[in-house]
Amino acid sequence: MRRVGELKREHDARTFHDALVARGIENTAEREDGGTISIWVHDDDQITEAARLFALFRLSPDAPAFREATAKASGIRVVLVKSARRRRPT
Repeated sequence: MRRVGELKREHDARTFHDALVARGIENTAEREDGGTISIWVHDDDQITEAARLFALFRLSPDAPAFREATAKASGIRVVLVKSARRRRPT
């Protein structure tokens, strides 16, 4: 797991986190002691793509691709939860 960057605002961190989830990049947002939020990417093979997206996000966090990512990430989470429920033994 490697840090791809840090953001000051929680809203921005959530939006970027969702943008990564929407692209299949597992990540974790973690609040640091100074109040910033670090974004950690789980798979080292996805660092280059995550860093590219982070640079784009820093330039234009309100771009449609990032705004729309939250809805897509929510849909992905719903599918994952349903899949996990189906796998649970009864």
